[in-house]
Amino acid sequence: MNKVLVVEDSSFQRKAIVKVLHDMGLDHDVAVNGLDGLEKINSDSVYSFILTDLLMPELDGIGLIKKLNEQEYSKPIIVLTADIQKPVIDELKQLGVKKIIHKPFEEEDLKSILGEVLDGAA
Repeated sequence: MNKVLVVEDSSFQRKAIVKVLHDMGLDHDVAVNGLDGLEKINSDSVYSFILTDLLMPELDGIGLIKKLNEQEYSKPIIVLTADIQKPVIDELKQLGVKKIIHKPFEEEDLKSILGEVLDGAA
């Protein structure tokens, strides 16, 4: 079974994302910031992909992605963000982010993108 790590500090956003994952039959873990997410990733859990926010306390999404790149993490990383500035998008692409989803998102759009990532990861 596919398992997803959701790294998101907003409880409202986490609930919306988890609902989509549940509807898709995907198992998941939740982290409230990048440090929490990094701990979960470095534990025994194996994730099909990471779904992370950018703006979070303690360790933001870009910091998390950079740390994962240092560890040569190979699973897809998807970013959910309200920040659509070109320099941010360009940096995410340089860091190897698989997909960028803009907030607020529509459930069907998120399902479609997650389905594409799962098909590519299979």
